[in-house]
Amino acid sequence: MRSATDFNIHWYHSLQFRVSAIFLTIFFLIMVTIIAVVSAIGDHLIENQAYLKLSKAGDKVVSELNQRITIAESIVISMADIAKVIPADDARFTSLMLSLLDRAGSKHLITGGGTWPEPYIFNKTIERNSHFWGRDRHGILNFYNDYNLPEGNGYHHEEWYVPAKHLGINQRYWSKSYTDPYSLQPMVTVTAPLYDNDKFLGATTVDLKLEGLQKLLHEATQEFGGYAFALDRNGRFLSFPDDKLARLSTPSSVEGSLLPYITMEELAKEFKTFESLARLLRIQNKSLNSPNGYQTDTLATALANDSYQINLPEAKIIASLLSRPESKNAQRANELIEQDYFLNEAVFVTVTTMPKTAWQIVTVMPNSSARKDAKALFNQLLMTTIFIVLIAMVLVWALLRYHLTYPLFQLTQQIQDGLTEDHRSQQLIKTTDKGELGALTHWFNRKTEQLLESQYQIQKLAFFDPLTGLPNRRLLYDRLNQRLASAERQRCSGAVMFLDLDHFKHLNDSLGHSIGDELLIQVGNRLIECLRKEDTIARLGGDEFVVIVALPRLNQEQIYEHARIVANKIIEALDVPFELKSNHFHITTSIGITFFNQAHFGAEELLKQADTAMYQAKSNGRHHYCFFEKDMQTKADERLRIEAELRYAISHNELNLVYQPQVNVDGECESVETLLRWNHPKRGFISPDEFIPIAEESGLIIPLGHWVIEQACCQMKKWYHQGKPIRYIAVNVSPLQFNQTNFVNDVKASIHRFQIKPEQLMLEITEGVIIDDTQAAITKMHILKELGVKISMDDLGTGYSSLTYLRLLPLDELKIDKSFINDITTDPNDAVIVGNIISMTHELGYAVIAEGVETLEQQQLLLKQGCKHYQGYYFSKPLNEEDLEKYLICETLTA
Repeated sequence: MRSATDFNIHWYHSLQFRVSAIFLTIFFLIMVTIIAVVSAIGDHLIENQAYLKLSKAGDKVVSELNQRITIAESIVISMADIAKVIPADDARFTSLMLSLLDRAGSKHLITGGGTWPEPYIFNKTIERNSHFWGRDRHGILNFYNDYNLPEGNGYHHEEWYVPAKHLGINQRYWSKSYTDPYSLQPMVTVTAPLYDNDKFLGATTVDLKLEGLQKLLHEATQEFGGYAFALDRNGRFLSFPDDKLARLSTPSSVEGSLLPYITMEELAKEFKTFESLARLLRIQNKSLNSPNGYQTDTLATALANDSYQINLPEAKIIASLLSRPESKNAQRANELIEQDYFLNEAVFVTVTTMPKTAWQIVTVMPNSSARKDAKALFNQLLMTTIFIVLIAMVLVWALLRYHLTYPLFQLTQQIQDGLTEDHRSQQLIKTTDKGELGALTHWFNRKTEQLLESQYQIQKLAFFDPLTGLPNRRLLYDRLNQRLASAERQRCSGAVMFLDLDHFKHLNDSLGHSIGDELLIQVGNRLIECLRKEDTIARLGGDEFVVIVALPRLNQEQIYEHARIVANKIIEALDVPFELKSNHFHITTSIGITFFNQAHFGAEELLKQADTAMYQAKSNGRHHYCFFEKDMQTKADERLRIEAELRYAISHNELNLVYQPQVNVDGECESVETLLRWNHPKRGFISPDEFIPIAEESGLIIPLGHWVIEQACCQMKKWYHQGKPIRYIAVNVSPLQFNQTNFVNDVKASIHRFQIKPEQLMLEITEGVIIDDTQAAITKMHILKELGVKISMDDLGTGYSSLTYLRLLPLDELKIDKSFINDITTDPNDAVIVGNIISMTHELGYAVIAEGVETLEQQQLLLKQGCKHYQGYYFSKPLNEEDLEKYLICETLTA
């Protein structure tokens, strides 16, 4: 990199000189090319203008034909409604049908119509029972019974009838075109199906005459000196400028005889100059009538087999029309044809295809007519463009000189003056320029190197998690807000997934933070591997991750299914054991999922919803996902309120203890179980089943459990000095409290503080204590046993691991859960289970006590099976200190 003293700018190196020279050169080059460019633009404009006029002409014709189609369909639908309800009342039926077919405004269009029931539908003895009315040469509707005669194939095999069997209730079928025998005008038949509770009863038809079609086409195109014609779905002409040319003629034809229209293929064979236009029509027909697969082929075969009037090629066209989705928009194709049959010059052609009938309206404009109107516009456009370019270049040159070249020179000086510190240089921009840009690049690179490095470090600290390298909370909010804005604009959706690793704290506490950090890094890498690049993965902190998944425009069911797939993919990816310092560890995750679209939820609210759903997933057993629901938020808010009030209650002594006697076979109280109660000053009694789980989830169970042990030891000391016959007091211990590192020391401190004997305290634990780290729990239990503290296994039989570890645990007592005691006298299975537990407990050398004993029969059965200690409402409900003393006095007097 050159030093600052290397830059001595000469006038011919300056930007001001070079910009002026470049602009002069560019101007002359533009003058050379501008004519060609404008010519190309002019040709494009001429073509667009021609196709616009042709499209308007086609739309005019389509609009008129759609009105006729609408009239015919409304009549045939009304006829179908009448035919389903009153076919038996012949007089009324005939009157209503004739009034529909002969209504004002449609007589010149509707040439006939009728009802065509399936064999033996409305009359069990008549196979052919149609009612058809057609106009004679005077336009009067007459009833025709020809279709009901026994001779011939019958109307059930007609081309306009057979497709009706394959129509939906709201579908209509338009037949191929044919010629009205009186007016010699083209006509078509529209068919509507008759259904009764999904049963096909037959069909109704209306014959629509396309009278005056050629006049309509001529009026639409006469403005630009072109012409137009129409084809039906089979490529048969419905009109043509030269009517005689497009009709079938024979040597025996006489004036006024029936002359049907020929197809465009037949005309192309006879006149080769029509082939270019025929080719365009073939391409359009192929795109509309191409088969759609096996179902279409099957339908075509069925149509061909059922009708003697439908061959297989035509059946495939009908099947394709019946199978394609209904559309309200006409389709268009545009093309420039070099030589036209009629006009003998190049022409612009637009083919407009009507959606319901597949009729093609072909509008043609001569090239000369299109260019005649555009020539003056082209010349004006050319001169205007040259003038504008000239003015623009002068203005741009002046602006560049004023706003770029001179300011760049000044900016160079400013940057040079501001760069006072001597920092290591880094080549960020390469240039061989010897003017202002070269000097600017020199000083800009030196300053930018410092700024980029500082910016990179700031951005990394501000937006990325330093441990995993994933986006942090700030960047997560930014990307989520971008997704929300995009979802609102594009009307798409997305999912927010809140991940929390199950039992991560236990692993972190037991194995150390270095192992925990390595696990978090590997979790982040696996999330990156199993998700898409467009998805955002962020770490909020601790063991919490958030995933933003972009979803396409899907319905509600598809959105939920997509989210399930992603959630299961994440769970499966994290299920694979992690290798940490040559050891394998297994950890699971719980996922909460919420969705966003144009519902205007903010980022904060969405994360709150996902977090709420995640806690619900944990409550449901962990290692799973859960979708957010509105009532979850209400429950979450209630949970937070109880948690806050519980914190206040702990600090303001709103909690109290009660004691439930534990009696022997003689009914004598030998011990009590300490139970926690909360009498809220406003809400009254709150059940432990409601606040204990919240205390465990929030960690409040640790100070709360410590307080209970302290109070129990204090109460035991009091009873001991009063000479009460209570050998020990039992306290429930949460797994979270038990697994605390200082739990044993806390128990020792409480015993010493209140000067009680260790054997006067019994700790009741559950299976949750040993599930996470069995060996550590057993070691801790041995320490307590050596101290003299009694240990009881509570809720025996309700978990999956109790029987496996019983022989390993240093227990004094097993407590049979009340769920087995409830039905012990009525359910033989419960009685057998309880008997086996009692026998096993005796064999292991442990004492056994049954909780939840509420009847004499239960106590007697338990005694018979060998259980001699009981707890339950049959003996006493939980009592406060005063009531318990009364209970003990009454027990003494009774004895």
